[in-house]
Amino acid sequence: MHTVYLAAEPISRLFGLDAETVSSALIVMLSMFLLFVLLGYLLFDPVKQFLAQRQEKIANKLHEADQAEIAAHNMKEEYEAKLKEIQKEYDNILEESRKKALDKERKILADAQQEAEKIIARGRLEIEREKAQVQDDIRNQIVEVATLLAGKFIEANMTEDKQRQLIRETMDGMGDDAWMN
Repeated sequence: MHTVYLAAEPISRLFGLDAETVSSALIVMLSMFLLFVLLGYLLFDPVKQFLAQRQEKIANKLHEADQAEIAAHNMKEEYEAKLKEIQKEYDNILEESRKKALDKERKILADAQQEAEKIIARGRLEIEREKAQVQDDIRNQIVEVATLLAGKFIEANMTEDKQRQLIRETMDGMGDDAWMN
């Protein structure tokens, strides 16, 4: 194997920083700086303004959300208070209905008691009337019996023993029920 060496130009610099490269680098840097300034002026302010508006919108939305949460909490408390009030009103109406029902029950019972007392009084009055009627009937029967006996005494012109016997027979024929009050 043979090695071949080529003759090359001697290397005098490491990076090749000559005047042309340095001037090109400075022009590129200056154009980049101008481009950043120009783009910053044209784009940075609108982007900054857009971001500020967006941040303001987000802050407003957060504030609105907080306000809505507070309003919802207030509404919840208000509804809970109304529900408690409605429950109290319901309990009052229920208690009042119970009281009215008890009063009505007492009145019905009192009316029924009065009606029962009236019926009992009418029954007693009817019994008294029937008793008086029975007594009148008994008296009438006694008068009829006495009239019959008198007729028989007169017809038979009997002795005293026969009359007593006749009275006993008549009385036995009428029974004990006819003589009781």
